[in-house]
Amino acid sequence: RVARGRLQKSLKRIARRHQEAPNMDARISLRHSAYLGLIALQLLSGGCSETPAEHGIALALEEITVALEERQSGAVMAHLHENFHSNGPRGGMDRKQVHKVLLATFYRHQNISVAVTNLQVQPDAMNKDRADATFNVFTTGGSGGLLPNTGQIYRVTSQWQKLDTWPGNGDWQLLSLNAKRALDGS
Repeated sequence: RVARGRLQKSLKRIARRHQEAPNMDARISLRHSAYLGLIALQLLSGGCSETPAEHGIALALEEITVALEERQSGAVMAHLHENFHSNGPRGGMDRKQVHKVLLATFYRHQNISVAVTNLQVQPDAMNKDRADATFNVFTTGGSGGLLPNTGQIYRVTSQWQKLDTWPGNGDWQLLSLNAKRALDGS
């Protein structure tokens, strides 16, 4: 119930932000609202068949997505484990480097959009507080116009850690991440 409440609050915030955008065409706004409704329905209806790891990681990814789109670096950083590390097109990064990249990205792009698809979670057989997740991420960024200036698709493999002491009731934090651009084979 708590997770559904968080998800509903996040979706309402996204919908409100899209309705308040001054330059957005009504058809696009309606399309975004319908898309958000489908996402909410899919996430809420799939709760019975998910494992706790799948549900927790999907919720964490949704919160990270909302935080990125709202340009809230602190909210993104709250989902990164203290020992976080990543490998990707820009090389390896730790938490501090990720924070710098976030700030630079938020400075460069007024509008950021993130879509996560094909989430597959594999709980660790030996440690119930760890899980691996793979998913696709489609990102766009722009300066406020109707069309984005940049876009990229990534294939992501990640490892997650469940923390019972973290605020909440056993939230999942991102421990490691490896992102590869999906279209150039790197």
